[in-house]
Amino acid sequence: MVVNPGELNKWIKIVDIEVPEDDFGIEKEVKLVRETWAKVTRVSVTEVMKAGREIEVERCRFLVRYTPKEITHSMFILYAGTYYQIEYVNNYRDSNEYIEIMAVAGGA
Repeated sequence: MVVNPGELNKWIKIVDIEVPEDDFGIEKEVKLVRETWAKVTRVSVTEVMKAGREIEVERCRFLVRYTPKEITHSMFILYAGTYYQIEYVNNYRDSNEYIEIMAVAGGA
């Protein structure tokens, strides 16, 4: 697949969410890792059973320009007001030009 840089037209934020070790565990600290343009592709919506009821799970593929800054599974992508938990990070075609990120909606 050839990447057209013009398709990187959605603004996303990659964030790290830390929950401090306190008595309540309610306060979350959101740290910005990177803001960038991305190509966003909705991959699938699957229905799963959770707590005895069916829910839909939305997965997206984000393609961004390469950065040497580490992106990990513990991070999230904020896109269009929704947090996506990162599941998979790939140096696209091992080219150090783009990074492919697979993520699932929710979890933050």
